[in-house]
Amino acid sequence: MAGMITLLGKIRGRMGMYTGTTSIIKLAAFLRGYDLALVEEGKRDDLLEKFRNWIQNRFGADKKSWEALILEQSANEEDAVGRFYELFDEFLNEHDHKLLQSQGLPRETQTSQANPVSGAV
Repeated sequence: MAGMITLLGKIRGRMGMYTGTTSIIKLAAFLRGYDLALVEEGKRDDLLEKFRNWIQNRFGADKKSWEALILEQSANEEDAVGRFYELFDEFLNEHDHKLLQSQGLPRETQTSQANPVSGAV
């Protein structure tokens, strides 16, 4: 999970370097490709699955992808990427503090530290 969180921090604000354009659909494809590469290396990471389940529960829809649900709630692809990061930050903060701890942040300092996917160093 730490790898996916770190990657999302690197991508945030610089999506064009990774996907060519700021697009929720391209972000989802990129992350699924990264996830597949991890699986191929025997390093399963269930972060996207947990996030998808959280998004589906939040929006009350279990037949749509997380990116489709976010896009429906957004003005356009670029807006959807911003919304993705808002939702992903919320997911990390409320769903599973173990994800943040895997980044080496002690629980008591997590709220005072920069969010690991904020892109801040």
